Amino acid sequence: DVDPADIEAETARVEGLSRQPGSLLAGAIASCRPEEADFAAYLERQQANPFVRGFRRVLHVVPDDLSEGALFRENIKRLGGTGLTFDLVVLPH
Repeated sequence: DVDPADIEAETARVEGLSRQPGSLLAGAIASCRPEEADFAAYLERQQANPFVRGFRRVLHVVPDDLSEGALFRENIKRLGGTGLTFDLVVLPH
């Protein structure tokens, strides 16, 4: 996964790569942290970028209770109706 401080820079980098001649990149599934209080503001910024097609959160590297928290779940609900995807990244047990 990407360091939280680099999330938006990663998306910008991938978007930059998409502009190179011959690139097949058409969009990004951006990293996100729905467990953070500022997720709503992050989501608003990303919705303004048509290159962002959805979000991902790597969960197998954090405790299970992170995704069970109320804030995480409330923020995931914010994606409803946006047309953006949300990918849970986990390893099988």
